[in-house]
Amino acid sequence: MPKKQSKRYRKAQELVEPGKRYSVAEAADLVGKFPKAKFDESIELAFKMGIDPRKTDQMIRGTVRLPNGSGKEVKVLVFAKEAGAIEAAKAAGAEYVGFDEFIEKVTNLIPTGRMAQPDEYKAAIQFLCSDASSYMNGACLAMDRGHPMW
Repeated sequence: MPKKQSKRYRKAQELVEPGKRYSVAEAADLVGKFPKAKFDESIELAFKMGIDPRKTDQMIRGTVRLPNGSGKEVKVLVFAKEAGAIEAAKAAGAEYVGFDEFIEKVTNLIPTGRMAQPDEYKAAIQFLCSDASSYMNGACLAMDRGHPMW
């Protein structure tokens, strides 16, 4: 037995001509005329790009800036031993400043249960300090025998 459609859906269906292709401007205008729902509505767009996602040179990525940020609260932890570095980190707005106590806490969070050795993270630090890291977006740095640390 076919599912019965709601009144709101049927009213929206009357506004759309079957088989007609709409431009983006026409479609946006038409969606604005649809009957309103009792919740915050959203629109989803799908594009057929004709690309092969397995090919790295054909990947498409994008970012969107949300009006109120991501909603996540950012906390800054600084590993510092020297008094001058500790004061500078606190003055810059770091919430947590220390060394030994935070090394132990971070080590407990790492899947392998140990911090990486200096030769293991040297390349990652050089990368993060370079201009190339400004192009990273949601990337994962593999450190400590391949476990993701970013």
